[in-house]
Amino acid sequence: IFRIWFGTFKQLAEALSNTRVAMIINIGTNVLNIALNWVFIHGNLGAPALGAEGAGLATFLARGCAAGAAWWVYRTSDFFRNLRTAMHTTEARAELRRTMAMVFRTGTGIGLQIVVEVLGFASGALMMGWIGATALAAHTIALNMASITFMIALGLGSAATILVSNLRGEGRFDQAAAAGRTALTMVLLYEVMVVVVYATLRWQLPHLYVQDPTVIDLAATLLL
Repeated sequence: IFRIWFGTFKQLAEALSNTRVAMIINIGTNVLNIALNWVFIHGNLGAPALGAEGAGLATFLARGCAAGAAWWVYRTSDFFRNLRTAMHTTEARAELRRTMAMVFRTGTGIGLQIVVEVLGFASGALMMGWIGATALAAHTIALNMASITFMIALGLGSAATILVSNLRGEGRFDQAAAAGRTALTMVLLYEVMVVVVYATLRWQLPHLYVQDPTVIDLAATLLL
């Protein structure tokens, strides 16, 4: 629930061309998550050492803080003042009812795609766990590194989405098409660079995570 709450706020802010506020909250809560991991996984500051359960608790608390911070920013920030005011008018409530069906139709497809994506990755991790701890560790390293590069490509795509949407709304269709092509080219060039780096440094990069040679060998294979 916390993740969905914050995700809704993030999409709202980005649709209004404000990508900074969600980024700040994300970075802050990630730092908090690291600190809470240190506390609850290893039992520091008087807390019990909970291991994997401590990691889950830390993530839960960090995501709760992200949702709370998002709500506080929305309720107090001048950036959202006009939106808060407009939402209390009779016209806005009527428009909200008319557009909910359209939003639901659009969002359902996106939501189902995300469900399939998350289930795919989660199922892969579960199957790696069936093989053994070494396979799961190597899979986690490879997937984490792939996720890092994916997030940069996703950020470029999100920026393109905002820009193209604004240009289309202004009727500047030629510029919207050019922005879309530019974003695709940037992502393609970026991913080619990533492929070169991961292919050439696949034996060195896993050392950032572990020193176990068996895990490193398998992670290098999975990276390729």
